[in-house]
Amino acid sequence: MKQYSQTNNSEVQWIEEIPKHWKVERMKYRVKINQKTLDDKTDPNLEILYIDVGSVHAGGKIDEPEKMNFKDAPSRARRIVNQNDTIVSTVRTYLKAIAFIDETKRNYICSTGFAVISADSIDPNFLYFSVNSQYFIDTIEANSKGVAYPAINPSQLGNLKISFPPTKKEQQQIASYLDKKTKTIDNEILKNQNLIKLLKEKKQSEINRAVTKGLDHTVPMENSEVQWFGKIPKGWSIQKIKFHYEITTGKVLQSNKNNDNEILINFITAGNVFWNTLDLNNLTKMWATPEQIKKLRLKENDLLICEGGEAGRCAILTGLKTDCILQNHVHRLRGKNYFSNKFLMYVMKYYDDISLLQTIVEKVTLTSLSTSDLGNIQMPLPPTDDEIEQITSYLDKKTKKIDSLISKVELQISKLQEFRESLISSAVTGKIKVTQA
Repeated sequence: MKQYSQTNNSEVQWIEEIPKHWKVERMKYRVKINQKTLDDKTDPNLEILYIDVGSVHAGGKIDEPEKMNFKDAPSRARRIVNQNDTIVSTVRTYLKAIAFIDETKRNYICSTGFAVISADSIDPNFLYFSVNSQYFIDTIEANSKGVAYPAINPSQLGNLKISFPPTKKEQQQIASYLDKKTKTIDNEILKNQNLIKLLKEKKQSEINRAVTKGLDHTVPMENSEVQWFGKIPKGWSIQKIKFHYEITTGKVLQSNKNNDNEILINFITAGNVFWNTLDLNNLTKMWATPEQIKKLRLKENDLLICEGGEAGRCAILTGLKTDCILQNHVHRLRGKNYFSNKFLMYVMKYYDDISLLQTIVEKVTLTSLSTSDLGNIQMPLPPTDDEIEQITSYLDKKTKKIDSLISKVELQISKLQEFRESLISSAVTGKIKVTQA
């Protein structure tokens, strides 16, 4: 890409060199921030279109604003937003809840968690891209206060510096270029995201078919008499999980030592368990007696199933390099062998897809999958261990291939996002020349 022939030091660390004819100023001298706000005297029946911080996503995408009367709106629904305004989340700005309002709808109101920036003596589109640049977001983050919810107040935001060409014509040329380029990149990202969605659907379809219909399509089918299975291969049976798996639930977390014979040992919680994968990094410890450790000790190929949260989420334990036990929100299941455990993991994924597990946990107050509930769940069961191994091996191979494709597409999305960020930052700080002048 072309570059400007003459540059000067901007004297701003995050901007560095800028074209010689460009300017650097505090943003507040070129914009107005939170210019208009609804007060308590507002007509309670005023219909507003409310934009919350959670409805704005990276890339400037806004979910459909929620229509409501002012009297029913949350107390934070106060900032008046007009066409060509840029809204910037002042809390955890690194999540990039930043958007440009290019619509002419009336009565847009956003949360006080946003700063509403109205362009004054600067092109509004150029301003949006400047505020949305990674350099500027990093600067906001550096000036934010707080740990869990770092935030910047509007006056501090206005004191941050931006660089820009002196004429609106050049600003508009840069904004037009970025608008065109980012839309092309966003369309490519969307295509890849849709491809990932299709690949995930394909993966789930393979699992659903294999664990309920088997691999041999020539086998006669018969009615299972269970609604969510329909017809199953002849010779298969429907059995309760408890008849084929040993189910053990973990120990309540104990951070303090109560008895002299207790031992400090690593444990796995539901937070370590994801679908078909475990996070075994930075395991924490609890105190347990030798008897408890003996009962709850984990070993290679155990199937771990979450009790609460996303109940039923499960994975096979592999690669454990330390002595470890279960915490009480995780069930440990042991079947005949690895293939038996892995087969049940795929069955649980099928149950998750048809929302069976959610239906079960919603029947109880604590919305958890108890040992009793889990054990009484019915599952389809091929007649032989050999067929279970064949189905499991097939699904391992198929899902691994699809997961590999998904990873490649996710990498492509990441590269496109990085290029998008780099392009915006380079253009609004004059690192590249995109204008015709």
